[in-house]
Amino acid sequence: MLTGLMCASIVGCEKESQNDPDVSENGNISESEGASGNGELKGEITFSTWGSLDEKKVNEEVIRAFEEKYPGTKINLEFIPEKYREKIDTMFLGGNAPDVIYGHPHYFAAWAEQGLIMDLSERFEAESDFYMSDKFATNMYDSFKYEGKSIATINGHDTFLLYYNKDLFDKAGVEYPTDEWTWDESYLCELDSVVGDGDHGVTMTRGWRAAKEALVDCNGVISEKFAAMGQAMMVNMGGAIGPIFGMLFKTFAKETEGKKTLNLATSALMFHEGLRKVKMTADVKEGQKTLVDALSPAVNSLAESSANGIDLKQAFEIAAECAERGAQATVDMMAKKGRTRFLKEKSLGYRDAGASSMAIIIRSMSDFLNNM
Repeated sequence: MLTGLMCASIVGCEKESQNDPDVSENGNISESEGASGNGELKGEITFSTWGSLDEKKVNEEVIRAFEEKYPGTKINLEFIPEKYREKIDTMFLGGNAPDVIYGHPHYFAAWAEQGLIMDLSERFEAESDFYMSDKFATNMYDSFKYEGKSIATINGHDTFLLYYNKDLFDKAGVEYPTDEWTWDESYLCELDSVVGDGDHGVTMTRGWRAAKEALVDCNGVISEKFAAMGQAMMVNMGGAIGPIFGMLFKTFAKETEGKKTLNLATSALMFHEGLRKVKMTADVKEGQKTLVDALSPAVNSLAESSANGIDLKQAFEIAAECAERGAQATVDMMAKKGRTRFLKEKSLGYRDAGASSMAIIIRSMSDFLNNM
């Protein structure tokens, strides 16, 4: 048996002010001095969680009681009943993550590694509600530490048993678990990596941060910028996604060599070549639930816009819409590539993370052009 811990952590970039209580760290809730001299909370934040409808109801009741106690506050509950980790990762990638997040310990360790959540150590020292030794075994709090820093507090804990679906094991030709299995067994970890939570959103965030930093050393040449971004992605993104996105941007670099400006014809060509190389190198094609399903319709759209003489900004706006539709279409596709191919029919019903990331990238390009 294992003790499953659930906790809540605060998203932020550790910009807390120690001297000014009116400065809020992340959301809009801050502390001000009332006439009585006591701290008074005010402002608005978003709190994300998942669970059953009964759990949602309880959270709503708790929030209602909190807002009644502190009239100046507003807590927006973001209830995400399915694919919670995947959706929170996507929010991090898009820069619109909730202010307070409910989740498992390993979620927070991954996010802390990327600097996405606050160090709450000082809160643990100053506020007893963060460290309730009378309610929880104190060693449980160690599960919510990263490099010695407290990154979340406990909301509750449950005791779990391991269940397995014999039909799925039979279908995959895998032996049933034995009494000798442990949670540290590499084989179990491998199975969990196939059907468990991934870290795609965190990986993409890490890669984009590195790509942004790499642009600092570029001298303004378009091809050098694409090359620097591609190299940063290859080095900083784990798994197969890093080399794929890295290769895509390095292809962009090759196709823009000697170009001082980026017009639609060049854009259409670089995306066409990028798609060709991704499909050839990864041995993937449309309809297999990959990033290609978002990239391919965008490429076709750019080629059509170029042929019809549409201006660059409008062309990328259309391409972004096509990429989004392509990503959404993966909901009804069965995975044929990557680890999710082992899920077969169970891979139906959700968007592919790589396709979603590709759609976000093209949307970001469109937004950049429209803001120029």
